[in-house]
Amino acid sequence: MTPLPDRFRSDTFDFRLLKRAAAVALLSKSRTAGYVSYEVVKLVRVPDRQMFGRVVPAHEAMPASEQWGERGWTYSDRDRAEAKFAKLSAVETGSGMPRSTNDEGRKHVE
Repeated sequence: MTPLPDRFRSDTFDFRLLKRAAAVALLSKSRTAGYVSYEVVKLVRVPDRQMFGRVVPAHEAMPASEQWGERGWTYSDRDRAEAKFAKLSAVETGSGMPRSTNDEGRKHVE
């Protein structure tokens, strides 16, 4: 299983992993202009799958947009993001990471 990268770019945003505890992650989210927000997420496990004629290996992913408020939260204040991360980290047991399906995690596309 490929873990979520420490740094990645998505939808014109740069993400940087700040903290992680099991399947809970705290990330900074920014654009070149300099404004920074913070995202606290419960990561999703995406199994091996076929896409466009090739196999995409199992990997961790950010929750889908539809899951915001349930598996992902955005904060403009780092202290509030840290508090949410601490709360979720204390509650997590086991992997806490669901498998992705058509209904949760990244959308399944073939």
